[in-house]
Amino acid sequence: MKILKLLSLIVLALLMTMLISLLTGNYWYNLGYWLLVCLTLGMTYKAELKTWKKKYLDAHTEIRLLIDKHKLEEDTQLADMENKLKFYEKEFNINPLSWRKRKKK
Repeated sequence: MKILKLLSLIVLALLMTMLISLLTGNYWYNLGYWLLVCLTLGMTYKAELKTWKKKYLDAHTEIRLLIDKHKLEEDTQLADMENKLKFYEKEFNINPLSWRKRKKK
């Protein structure tokens, strides 16, 4: 929104300088305003780019932290599931032929 307001003011200033340069015939006057406008636009866009870059980096670091957090949770859940599977394989043997071997011991 700030950029749009600034651009509208710059366009208005450029139109006024073009009118003045046409009426007076002084084209160097118009060139100075063009340079001033270009510098102002450049500094404005540079400031906006810095804020966008900062927001992007903040979002990127937050995403990386969330990915690491989810990987850690997934690893712990996988380890728990493997432990449970080992326990169930050891304790609950469904094979009826192995029951007889267990009783003989």
